[in-house]
Amino acid sequence: MDTDYNDVMFVSAGVAYPLSRSATLGIDHDFQQAVTDGTDDFAMISLSFSQQLTQGANLSVAIKAGLTDNSPDKGFSLSASFPFK
Repeated sequence: MDTDYNDVMFVSAGVAYPLSRSATLGIDHDFQQAVTDGTDDFAMISLSFSQQLTQGANLSVAIKAGLTDNSPDKGFSLSASFPFK
């Protein structure tokens, strides 16, 4: 059985607002057309907060909500980055 995969469009857009020199609030929207016929498109919205901890170290949290049946209902992410010296 062969599966016909569609050439799809993916769009991601967002804005960020600096709350201070070290903190940022952001909102993003991701959209992707369905890869196969008979499934829904993918759409998700995310609200994020990022805080610079020290010189170069950063901590970010985000809550996510799916907008279609083909995306997760809810989500949460936590990420940290540290520079190598």
